[in-house]
Amino acid sequence: MGPMGVGVSRESDVAAANAVSNKMFNELDFREHDTGGVHVETGKLLPISSPLPHHPTSIMAPPLFPSVHHSHLVLDVETDGYGGFRPPRQRIMQFAYIRVPRDDGNGVVGESASHYIRGVSSVHPTAAAKHGITPQMCNDRGVDFDVAFREFMQELDSCDALAAHNADFHVGCLRHELRARGMHAELERLELRLASVRVVCTMRAGTEVCRLPQTSARYTGYKRPTLAELHRELLGREPDGPLNDALVDCRTVLACLRPLALRTFVPL
Repeated sequence: MGPMGVGVSRESDVAAANAVSNKMFNELDFREHDTGGVHVETGKLLPISSPLPHHPTSIMAPPLFPSVHHSHLVLDVETDGYGGFRPPRQRIMQFAYIRVPRDDGNGVVGESASHYIRGVSSVHPTAAAKHGITPQMCNDRGVDFDVAFREFMQELDSCDALAAHNADFHVGCLRHELRARGMHAELERLELRLASVRVVCTMRAGTEVCRLPQTSARYTGYKRPTLAELHRELLGREPDGPLNDALVDCRTVLACLRPLALRTFVPL
C-alpha cells in the first residue's frame, strides 16, 4: 500500500473511512442532551438512515464532534530513524495529511495527500523495519520537501486545528527539517501559524481513555497509547491497514477523533 503522488487520493481511502463512519453511527446514539449543545453518548443502538456517499477522489470522514467549530488538518510523517526524539532530530522520508473541513452535520469530505521526500541517504534499520521506506523509493518516486511543505501550509492556512498522534514529534520533525534545509522564512511562517491554531494530540488526549499500565519504572502515570492501542480502545478493532505508512496513520487518527471527543467530552 504505497503513498500517493501530489494531490492524489485513493478510492480505498473512501471505503475505509466510510466503513468507520457507518459503524460508529450504527453503534452510537448521538442525541443532544442538556449540555449546552454538546452531544453525549447514551449507548443506545440506533440505525443510520443511509450509508454515507461514495466519492472517488476524496475521503469521507466521520463528523468530528457535534457542534464542530474546528476544521482539522491531520498530519503524519515517517522518518529515517536517526537522531533524537526530544526534540526530534530525524529526517522526513514520507509526509502525509488529510484536510477535514468543518462538519455540516452530514459528514465531511477531506482531501488527502502523501509524498515521499527526496534527500535522505540512509535509514536506520529499526525505522526501515517499521515503515519499509528506502532512500531509493524516496529519490525515484518522491518530491522535494519544499514542494510538499508549501502544499501543507496552504492547507494549514485554511484550517484552525492541527491533529496528530504524538503531535510534538510530528511538528518537531517539520521544524527540524526546515532548519536542516535552511528554510528559515518557512520555519517562521510555520511558527506563526501554529501560534494561532489548536494543536490536538490524540496520544495525550487518549492517555486517560486507555489507562494503560506504565511499562517503565522511569515514568509515572499511565502509559501513552500507541495509535493502534487507541484505535482498539475507541473502535474495538484493529486499524484498517498497516500502520507506519503516513497516510494510513492519518486515516487512523481521523477515525479516532470523534469517538475520542465523545469519551473525553472535550471538543477536539
